[in-house]
Amino acid sequence: MAKKRRVTILDLLTDKVDPRGTEALFLKYIGRQYYSIMPQVAAAWCRRRGHEVRYETYYGQTQPHELIDPESDIVFISAYTRASALAYSLAKLVRKQGARSVLGGPHATCFPEDATRFFDHVVTSCTETQVIDLVEERVEPGRIISSGKGAIDLPSLAERQADVEKAACPDGKRTRLSTVSLLTSTGCPYSCSFCSDWDSVYAARGTAEVAEDLKTAATAFPSNIVAFHDPNFGVRFDQTLNAFESVDPKKRNPYVVESSLSLLRSDRITRLAETNCAYLAPGVESWYDYGDKAKTSAAKGQTKFDQVCEKFAELSDKIPSLQANFLIADESDEGLEPIELTKAFVSRFPGVFPVINFPMAFGATPLRDQLAAEGRLLPLPSIHYSSPVMTHLLANYSFREALENKIALIDHILSPSLFAKRMARKCPLSAKIFWTLFLLKLASYKRELRGLVRLLDEDQQFLAFHEGRDPRVPRYYDERLDRRLGRYAGLLPAEDRALAA
Repeated sequence: MAKKRRVTILDLLTDKVDPRGTEALFLKYIGRQYYSIMPQVAAAWCRRRGHEVRYETYYGQTQPHELIDPESDIVFISAYTRASALAYSLAKLVRKQGARSVLGGPHATCFPEDATRFFDHVVTSCTETQVIDLVEERVEPGRIISSGKGAIDLPSLAERQADVEKAACPDGKRTRLSTVSLLTSTGCPYSCSFCSDWDSVYAARGTAEVAEDLKTAATAFPSNIVAFHDPNFGVRFDQTLNAFESVDPKKRNPYVVESSLSLLRSDRITRLAETNCAYLAPGVESWYDYGDKAKTSAAKGQTKFDQVCEKFAELSDKIPSLQANFLIADESDEGLEPIELTKAFVSRFPGVFPVINFPMAFGATPLRDQLAAEGRLLPLPSIHYSSPVMTHLLANYSFREALENKIALIDHILSPSLFAKRMARKCPLSAKIFWTLFLLKLASYKRELRGLVRLLDEDQQFLAFHEGRDPRVPRYYDERLDRRLGRYAGLLPAEDRALAA
């Protein structure tokens, strides 16, 4: 038996140190519910071997380094790219403590080489054996660990239950907002150019495994939302829904899924409703592209709009809450029509949560490769990659035009008439609270967008950078990062913020 190690596993859910006001409130009750599954999986694997594990999530509740056991032998940190600078800072502190450091999560997948500057190991994908080899020091430092793109054997919800409770329950008490995160599959069958899962292998979990997790959720977390982290839920629809239907209808938890419109036939929508699907988030993406996901084939513009609206009208009759994911300023977008179509959609479906993003040139994606080949990738280090930062020169818009279009969309979403319609809907109080916090956060985000427009007017070097005429990273980005990192900013001097050689 290997020597028992002390292991800390830290899931970074925000990139901001000491968040204040509405944002701190949002993170405490809602943002914390976006915890990842794989850090809990790694914790379960380590406990199986008898190692002492401290699992934590950081959502702005304290100083993040205080969540790391100072006696740790090894520290795993999971981070999205937007939180990579904070992860890098913490890795430096871990090294000072004499512990080994491991980075996992989306940033490790997208920018593994950059992360090796700070972490002893970077994990893009892994098996139980690989994690244990890291913990028990059978892997040389400096390695990028990958298990390939295949399926992994996931621990059950029962094995993760204590960590779910710690992540989801404010002050240790289960609330109506506490969420149970599950997977019915790994990988994704689609090849969206902006997504790092574009070449992953889709693999469904067994019906019996999923059914067992659902029964555990019904017993341990009665009436709480179950959130499925599948990039596209229900690809093997019948197999997946059979697991849901094995649970006593009186005990089924309400659940949340993200799926593609192409999978949502009428009979399937009925089965989702009957098994207590409470929230569905289909990806519309662009009005001019990704028709395979939206089941609109070659339809574009107004034609795709009509088809998508028809499907959302059908969904609205059966599913209590809906979200629509949009990508604006995509390679296929041009002119004002995409903005006007999105406004029209929001007006037609005021109760649907609109999530609107710019494309971002994340690593390990075809989009980034294309932009680099065309000379349109801006020389911006990945530690600055977080909305609304623009990472590349757009195909058909200037940065100013993209910002102004997004501001116009947000103004429309925030309009008093639409807010009144949302509050007048028959829906749970928790949904109205979520809407209110979402809109407050969106108003704050709009102020940041307007600040960028002013910078384009007032700072000629900032404008030149975003027009591809000046390779120097504007001072704004370091100042923005300093604000987000707070007391940790000094851990990343200028040489650590530059593009990796």
